[in-house]
Amino acid sequence: FPVVCVCYTNHALDQFLEGLVKSGISLESIVRVGGRSKSSLLARCNLQAVTGPPTQDELRQGRRLHYQAATLAQDMHAAWETITRPHKAWNMTHLRPYLAACYPDHLRALVEKHRDWFAEGPSAASSDQIQQEEEDNTIDTWIHDPKAPIAPTQAATATSAKDGDEDDVLDSWESIDDDKISTQLQGSQSAMVREVSVLSRDPYVWDMTRGERTALLDFWIQEYVQTQKPALCAQHARYEHIAQEYSGLNIARQLRALRSAHVVGLTTSGAAAHRRLMKCLNASIIMTEEAGEVFESHTIAALTQHTHHLINIGDHMQLRPKVDEYRLSVESGSGLDADVSLFERLARSLETSSGPRPAGPLCMLATQRRMHPCISELIRVLYPGLEDDQRVCEYPEVRGMAKRMAFIDHNHPENQTEGGAEDEGSRSKYNCSEADQVVELAQYLLKQGYRGSDVAVITPYAGQLLHIHRRMEKAKVHSFVDPRSAMEAAGCSNSVLLGAALSSVERGQ
Repeated sequence: FPVVCVCYTNHALDQFLEGLVKSGISLESIVRVGGRSKSSLLARCNLQAVTGPPTQDELRQGRRLHYQAATLAQDMHAAWETITRPHKAWNMTHLRPYLAACYPDHLRALVEKHRDWFAEGPSAASSDQIQQEEEDNTIDTWIHDPKAPIAPTQAATATSAKDGDEDDVLDSWESIDDDKISTQLQGSQSAMVREVSVLSRDPYVWDMTRGERTALLDFWIQEYVQTQKPALCAQHARYEHIAQEYSGLNIARQLRALRSAHVVGLTTSGAAAHRRLMKCLNASIIMTEEAGEVFESHTIAALTQHTHHLINIGDHMQLRPKVDEYRLSVESGSGLDADVSLFERLARSLETSSGPRPAGPLCMLATQRRMHPCISELIRVLYPGLEDDQRVCEYPEVRGMAKRMAFIDHNHPENQTEGGAEDEGSRSKYNCSEADQVVELAQYLLKQGYRGSDVAVITPYAGQLLHIHRRMEKAKVHSFVDPRSAMEAAGCSNSVLLGAALSSVERGQ
């Protein structure tokens, strides 16, 4: 089984895998999972590129599952539209099957009465299509029937007059005192509308008051919706099962490519997104790069029941995982400590433990091969045993500079936000004057014969990075020097480094 290499960012993963290639591991034995790689070297070993075509059996199963899923999706869509249909949109077409099964007497009374009205109306000789449309409006006609009794006390009167002349009936309703009826409606509301349990047993639907008709229709709709929910849940469960089967076909193809590799690389987010694929891969060795910057939860998400050996590579003395909520950080003192990686927690416990080391050995590289000794001297307070490789002592002087390292101080405060108030709550800060100085220094170094790839410009703030980008574009040096955030610059090797740390002297920070 292959060794799985996990990194926090796509940039770090590309660098790690490129380093393996440069060390002698062939591209054919490496598979990179995920499509956000910017490395042209690793394009050939992407999982999508190395995954072979499906077998004939997989094609047949895929077509079958796709058809079943499409059919279920249509049925679920129709059921969902039914459940969420507005009250006014219901008609006899929607309720007929339900009423025929549960309330056949009510349905018969509704339809027959409406058919009688339709036969007596001016459109009696219309086509079958118009007649069907009229029957669909039965519910609307029943609810808004002008002959409907307003109160139970007048139901008998309305019923006895139902076979009379329609104009006479309307005249009789117009003669009713509206104020008197309103008082009766407000004073005896409970007496006007019978219980739904009573209405559901009374097939004389045309003798019901308007309030009773509305209450009964609401009851029918709610009861019908409740009968549809279990079927929708069952359809959804079936759809999820089909989706799992379809995903299994793709995983089977991907596993054939992964199991022939020696190294599988992916990000922590990719490991969580391809959780099922990772479980089926059965990899026993997981290697995490930049483990000090990876959340503990992300590291655990990359592990499976088949993991026997976890190798964390990183530096717990440098950057921690970045949390968006301050109270989750160690600095807040809340005790939540979400920005403490699994690597840091294990390393700290091993450093302070006086007994045996149950979590495994902790090894530290003692020789650094990047910084000149004048720079590495600054960090020996954190790494007292740090040694310099001989070749870093042979670095040439920086062209055009009197010293290899210099800290430039200035008294230009941070800029204000567009609204006019200082952006104290924002994580993104900027200083226009400092950005100008950085761009001018970059131009000066390019004039000394350095290539754009030799000069690195970094800043910890996204706002400052944006301003440096704009000023470099204006100065026409953006095509030579590419500014980066501190996270993006981690692991990069350049001859000269320009850092913009910002200044905010007015606030004393």
